[in-house]
Amino acid sequence: MFYRVICVYQHIADALNRGVTRGDTNLAVINPLTKECCELPPVNSTKSFREDSIGLGFDDSTNTFKMVFIAKKLRAMVHMLGTDSWRKIPQVPSSFITGEGVFANGSLHWLSEDYCKTSLGKPVISFDMTKEEFGLIDPPGQIYSGMISKEQLVDLHGELGYVFQISDCVVEVWVLKETGWVMHFLFEKKPPLPRDIVKVLGFWNERNDILMTVNGWHMFVYNLNKDSLHEVSSDGLEKEGSNHIDIRMYRSRLFSTRYSLF
Repeated sequence: MFYRVICVYQHIADALNRGVTRGDTNLAVINPLTKECCELPPVNSTKSFREDSIGLGFDDSTNTFKMVFIAKKLRAMVHMLGTDSWRKIPQVPSSFITGEGVFANGSLHWLSEDYCKTSLGKPVISFDMTKEEFGLIDPPGQIYSGMISKEQLVDLHGELGYVFQISDCVVEVWVLKETGWVMHFLFEKKPPLPRDIVKVLGFWNERNDILMTVNGWHMFVYNLNKDSLHEVSSDGLEKEGSNHIDIRMYRSRLFSTRYSLF
C-alpha cells in the first residue's frame, strides 16, 4: 500500500496551548511512526484558534518543508522547518478559507468560504510553496444535479482532489490535472454506507480504490472496477468520543522531523 492511516486527536492543539499566554499558539510536527516530535516557535493567533488555518507543504527549490499559518484574512506567515522563527509574507488570501491546507502539485490548497459566481462549488485558494504567492482556482463543474451538502479537498497520490457530496446521496470526486479538473468517479451512497456525510481519505491501493470514513471511525472502501463498497476494520477506534478523531492518510516514507516530514 502507498499510504498509512494515521489518527490524530483534534484537541492536540488545545493541549499544546495550555499555559501559553498573549494569544500565542504552539504547533508541533509529529511522526507517529518514529514518535519524533518537532515543536515550532510560537505564533500569534486570533482569539479563537479555530478561526486560523494552517498547512504543511514541501518546497522543491530549497528541499525543505514549510508550515503556513493564516490568521483569518488578516495576515499570513511561513515557518521553514529547522529554523527558529516565522516570516510574515505581504500577500493574504483573497477570501476567508476553511479547514487545513492540502498539499499537492507543489502548492497548499484550502477551500474558500465564498461560493464561485460561475459555479455551484467553492473556489480553491492555492499557495505556491516556492513563490510564496496565493492564487485562486475555480471549482470543477458539478455533474449530478442537486443541492451540495459538503465540499472537501483531499490529496490523491500527490494530486489535488475535490469532493462534492450532493443531496446526501451522491459523491463526486474530481482530480486537478494540468488541463483542468477531470472527473475521477461518481457513486451513489448505498448500504452498507449510511447517508451521513462521508470524508474521503484518499486512494487505498494501486487500483485507486477510495478509502472513506463516516462519523470519524466507520471506514469503507469503494472499489472502482466493481462499483462496490465494503467496510474495513477500524480496530482501536472507539465509537464513544469519535467526533474528536481526525483520520489522515500519508505516504509511508520514514523521515526525521529535523529536516523533512512524512
